[in-house]
Amino acid sequence: MFAALAPQDAFTADESYIHIAAAANAKEMLLRGFTTVRDAGGPTFGLKRAIHEGIIAGPRIYPSGAFLSQSGGHGDFRLRNEVPRGARGYLSSSEYGGAAAIADGEAPVLQGAREQLMLGASQIKIVAGGGVVSTDDPLDVTQYTEREIRAAVDAAENWGTYVLARMYRSDASD
Repeated sequence: MFAALAPQDAFTADESYIHIAAAANAKEMLLRGFTTVRDAGGPTFGLKRAIHEGIIAGPRIYPSGAFLSQSGGHGDFRLRNEVPRGARGYLSSSEYGGAAAIADGEAPVLQGAREQLMLGASQIKIVAGGGVVSTDDPLDVTQYTEREIRAAVDAAENWGTYVLARMYRSDASD
């Protein structure tokens, strides 16, 4: 969903621009010979449907939906005026747009994973460590506890699918 965008655009551009850029990128992927792709996080459900219905050209998409992140984690793209949580409504703009789902603790992670599966996720994506494009968390941190990760895995296993995680430190997967 965000592959064709500069990080600044992915975080700040109008949602319709992001979706149009993703549609153009999907067509380019197909023209390069990719007939099937896995989207590892983002609001891809509408793009998948538009391709499936023949509205636009693109590869078959296996979407993850919103990636699950802890508060302050790699997927927490809240603006300063969106902190603390709920300061301007319950969802941040990145959550409302379907890019991320902030989930702290076992129960919210389980709920977040189940919600993405209900929306059509083929697999669940969690962020378990810092990231290069994050502005607020260091690259070399470990995020999510083992119990939180287990909650996501339990939801996915119950649905007959799996969890993918992005992390840089080897101990984030222990």
